[in-house]
Amino acid sequence: MSGIAINEPEGVRERTLTPASPNEPPALPEWATEAPVVTGLEPTECTLGDPDFRIYVSGTGFYEQSTLVFAGQDEPTTFEDGKLSTGVNMAVWQGPDTVQVGVRNGPIESNTMPFTFNAAETPEAEGQWRTTSVSTATPPGHDADADYSDPDELEDELDQAREEGDFTPARGKRR
Repeated sequence: MSGIAINEPEGVRERTLTPASPNEPPALPEWATEAPVVTGLEPTECTLGDPDFRIYVSGTGFYEQSTLVFAGQDEPTTFEDGKLSTGVNMAVWQGPDTVQVGVRNGPIESNTMPFTFNAAETPEAEGQWRTTSVSTATPPGHDADADYSDPDELEDELDQAREEGDFTPARGKRR
């Protein structure tokens, strides 16, 4: 873009602005005839702990020089049969997340589509803790109104359980 400064001493001076004005829309690179448009992803989701895989992006305006953008990062991109693809390294993803996937032709960016990393389905998955519920129901034959924060009342309840055979200390001796 060029600009002419008319208020310069010695007459008119021309200057070039680099980069072009932010008010001008970006232009497609010479190798592209249309802007990219993403119409689908395959797959659209995965589960943490899955093996590494390739994601395939379908759409229009894709070229050998197009760049797949995954989670905001330019990725090594393969163009084959009109689709773009890149590998997904599962070791990078530590928790559930949804990221955007798009395509760039030079400075022109496509629309994006979401890709979801789901939490591991099994509680034994790495980094996951198994949760269990604890029953607060009073066992049969025990006082539901007992105040077990009172040591004497707790001791009475334990003595009763021992006498009825409902309780046997795992180790140690009774005082």
